[in-house]
Order: sequence, then structure tokens, then C-alpha cells
Amino acid sequence: MLDLNLPRTANCELPTGFVNLFNKASLPREARLRLGPQYNAVREHGVSAYGPFFRLACLKRETESTQLGIIVSKRVGAAVTRNKTKRRFREIYRHQRSYLQQNLWLVLIATPKAATASLQELEKEWLRLGKKLSIFITPC
Repeated sequence: MLDLNLPRTANCELPTGFVNLFNKASLPREARLRLGPQYNAVREHGVSAYGPFFRLACLKRETESTQLGIIVSKRVGAAVTRNKTKRRFREIYRHQRSYLQQNLWLVLIATPKAATASLQELEKEWLRLGKKLSIFITPC
């Protein structure tokens, strides 16, 4: 019989600083749209603003917190490129979340240009479209 209670070696464990950094940077589940009908409601009944890197749609709802959904189609690129693009948008949303109004559903639909844009360009576009849709509590 094979003994599965092997001792852990030091090089198999992650440094505690890395784990804490990862936990701090995560986006809570209640901050994300997860269901298809939520995306459809925002796209059908919400207000949209367009930019060169993405489209931002917004719908006022009776939820306890603002939630974001990100759509990145295969036209943007391969899986690695799509995932990188989504990570960038999540990072922008995570930093700007405290400045957003409550009770909003937001859907961000990336264009192929978003894959080659810098994080600063995407953030600048986020602020421009957000001001256009009046989703911020205070002017940025």
C-alpha cells in the first residue's frame, strides 16, 4: 500500500507574502456578474457608451453592490490574449470600485484593439466612458 502522508518540503510551499498579496488583489464574488440573464438585461435595457477599446453598458438595479461583467470574444485573440485582457479590465475595476455608485450592473465588451492597448490607455478610456455614463460618485 502506498503511503500518501508524505512530509511537505519547504520548496513546495508558497511564500506567505505571495499568498497574502494574491488574497488582497482578488475580486470578491459579489462584485462580478455571473449569470447570462444579468448580461442580457444590461445589454437590452441599459445605457451604453462606446470607445475604441471597449463598450461599457450600465443598468441601475436593486442590488446591494455594483457588479461588473466582462465579455472578450475570440476576435480579440487567442486564449492567452483574452485572459490577459480580462485581467487588465478586472484590475481597473478593482481600483475604481470605491468611486462607483452603488446598485449598478456594468458590462464591458472588449474590442480587438483592447488586446494591444496599454493599461494606462484602458484606464483613461474607462474614466472617459464612466463620466459619460455618470457611474462615478465624485468626479475623477
